[in-house]
Amino acid sequence: MKTYQAIARAFRPQKFSQVIGQEPVVKTLLSAIALNRVSHAYLFSGGRGSGKTTLARLFAKALNCSSSSSDFEPCNNCPSCKEIATGISLDLIEIDGASSRGIDDIRQINETIGYSPTHGSYKIYLIDEVHMLTKEAFNALLKTLEEPPPKAKFFFATTEPHKIPDTIKSRCQHFPLKRISEENIIKKLQRVVKELGGSVENAVFDLIAQRAEGSLRDAEGLLDQLLSSSQEMLTAEKAALFLGIAPGSIFDALDKAFTEDRLVFAFDAVQQITESGCDLTAIFEQLLQHFRKTLHKILCKDPSPYTDCQALLILEYLLKTQSELKNAISLPLKLEAAFLFIIHLHKKMTLEQLVARLETLEQNLLKTAAPSKTATQNISQQQTFTQLKSDSKAQTITSIKPEASLSAAVAPLTAPIAPSKDSLAPAKTVTTAASKDSLAPPKTATAVNTKDQPSLSKTSDKQRIETLLQFAAVELEGTIKRH
Repeated sequence: MKTYQAIARAFRPQKFSQVIGQEPVVKTLLSAIALNRVSHAYLFSGGRGSGKTTLARLFAKALNCSSSSSDFEPCNNCPSCKEIATGISLDLIEIDGASSRGIDDIRQINETIGYSPTHGSYKIYLIDEVHMLTKEAFNALLKTLEEPPPKAKFFFATTEPHKIPDTIKSRCQHFPLKRISEENIIKKLQRVVKELGGSVENAVFDLIAQRAEGSLRDAEGLLDQLLSSSQEMLTAEKAALFLGIAPGSIFDALDKAFTEDRLVFAFDAVQQITESGCDLTAIFEQLLQHFRKTLHKILCKDPSPYTDCQALLILEYLLKTQSELKNAISLPLKLEAAFLFIIHLHKKMTLEQLVARLETLEQNLLKTAAPSKTATQNISQQQTFTQLKSDSKAQTITSIKPEASLSAAVAPLTAPIAPSKDSLAPAKTVTTAASKDSLAPPKTATAVNTKDQPSLSKTSDKQRIETLLQFAAVELEGTIKRH
């Protein structure tokens, strides 16, 4: 029986043209060969599955290939290319920096680096996870790296370039590799399935690409697992169950529960997720991705049940919660709390909404108020705000519907105040008597001359701001501190 080879190995790029997502690096390496400007040391850094070792091997192939094409691609048919492809080349010496990290291992390199290559033009040393080398090993490598023999090349690969001493990095050409995009991962997986003759729903590729987090090797490993799990057509539901992630229908149902303000959904959904054996940590990652896409839709003016403020608040909450998962007593409770927070946000007034309502209230007050007001009316407004503040002390802003609370607050402010008989008395003295005494200014508090009393439209900025702050204190259930 033929030995099975994993997808990640069977479909590893054998030419530069097969590398996906790293086009700028590929172009630079090929140009270096074409211009005969190949440096003596190269450092490839990037996340797992981004193609560090693959690019290093391809570069070694191209340098030692005896029958390279006009575009400097390796032929994959000469002895050097075949030996490198099968891992038995004497000209490409691969070293694992995690296990061969001591000074003695580097001394062996220094002792053999002067030997001539067997088939190709160069003797190449590829050190994977080079950041794992000890300080003494780096020091032993430094002199050789600075002045290697003409036929020797060093290729380094690492996931943590910041741990490499600057004295080493300064002697290398550094190529940081980016994570592979979901779009490129999906294209590669579709090509693999087509060559293998499998039957897979398109939604499965999306699930795998999201779970792989930019690692092509992880994506190919997950596809390998899924194809081995069943001989039938691979559906998104089966893939989600096998991978331990929640299906997309859960998040569609969450959006619907949000619009309906149905809090019980949180308990039913978490129970369903827990019984299905899903990884609850992965659920939080899916939630983050879901609301990241939701916010993108909102900013692109696409229809969404959420506002941009709500989406931002949810993302902020989820990021904070995700950082607390390691110390959480119960992950299901954390997930329930997250669902409840999201659904309850439907009727919670944000600060931006409150400011907008306050501005609208101010405009309505200016339009509907009488042209002049007496001191008694101003005192009545002050008492109204104080009464509203004390009455709403036991209520939260989320337990009051915004429309009802604002209506209740606006009503006493916009209602006309009937003048009393006493307030009309000063007006009589002005119109009936012609003596000096009758012309004297009224002495009572209610007989303030309307000419001296400013109208609401001309109220000072300080008084207007004081009024808005008092109303805000009522809505936010707080107090105004005076300094």
